Amino acid sequence: MNGRHVTDRVLVLLAGLGLVAGGLVLLDWEPGRVLDLEPVLRTGSARDLLDRDWWPWAQGGAGAVLALLALWWLLAHLPRRGPTRLGLPAPEGSDRVALATGPLGEVLSERVESTGALDHAHVDFARHRGATTATVRARVQQDADLVAVREAVAEVAAEVGAALAGAALAVQFRVAAPRRAGSPRRSRRGTVRLQ
Repeated sequence: MNGRHVTDRVLVLLAGLGLVAGGLVLLDWEPGRVLDLEPVLRTGSARDLLDRDWWPWAQGGAGAVLALLALWWLLAHLPRRGPTRLGLPAPEGSDRVALATGPLGEVLSERVESTGALDHAHVDFARHRGATTATVRARVQQDADLVAVREAVAEVAAEVGAALAGAALAVQFRVAAPRRAGSPRRSRRGTVRLQ
C-alpha cells in the first residue's frame, strides 16, 4: 500500500472517530452520566468573539483554506491515466517519433482476440521508472487449452517486440479463467449492470 492510501485511511479514521466522539457528547449532554455538562449552554464569550472586527476576515480565511484543502484532496484522488504516447527510437538526424497508445491498445487487443485462445482483451498502459508497460487483460476461451494460450501469448509478445524494437515497452499478460458454460452472469430482471 502506498503512502497516499495510508494517509487517506488515517485521515478518514480520525474524522470518523471525531464524529463518533461528537455524537457521544451530544447523547450524554442531558443525562450527564459521563460528562458533567450544564444543561444550559452559555454563549456570552462566543458572542463577544463574533462581535470582533477581525472575526469575519478570519472566518473567510479559514473557509478559503478549507476550500483549497478540499480541492487539493479531490485533485489528488482523480484517476491517473496512463501515458498517451510511446516514444520510438528515431533514425539519426530525424525528428523524434511517438506512437499514440490508444490505437496501439486497440490493435493489440484485437490481435490477442484473433489468436482464438483468448477473448475479452483489454490493454492498459502505465509508466514506471521511465519504462512503459502494456498490461493485456484477457479471458481464456471455453475450448482453449493451456498450450494454445501459452503459444498465443508468446506469439503476440514476439510480434510486439519485433514491431516496436528499441522502444521502452514491456508487455505483461494477465489471463483469467474462462467463464463456466452453464453460469451466465447473475442479474436481476429489469436492471442493467455496467462493468
